[in-house]
Amino acid sequence: QEPVDYLKIDVEFSEWAVLEEAMEDQGTLGYIKQLGVEVRSPSVFFDPSADPRRTFVHMFEALHRLEILGFRKFNYRKNPFGSYKSNITGLERSCCYELHYINSHFLSDNFTVVHTKDSKIFH
Repeated sequence: QEPVDYLKIDVEFSEWAVLEEAMEDQGTLGYIKQLGVEVRSPSVFFDPSADPRRTFVHMFEALHRLEILGFRKFNYRKNPFGSYKSNITGLERSCCYELHYINSHFLSDNFTVVHTKDSKIFH
């Protein structure tokens, strides 16, 4: 029951099931200060006939539940080895992203930077 500084989830196509199970277990993620997850779109590899809209909504809802639990995304990047051309838009996409979250429940005033001098610099 000690806090964990950083947890990386990279479980090759099982990340959605692992995330959902961790979120259902009320206390599990509460001990995690920072969370890194490599996520993939399962429909790209496993079931090309799957409705991509439904898959997207399912993934969005899972990530939204992380935010409800107090996690805030502070970084993300596209995995350059997962590129493919979308059958729908014809645009270059990636099946894989690295997402990084911080658990806001572990933040205190001395870890929060508030810019008040020139707020327009960030707009």
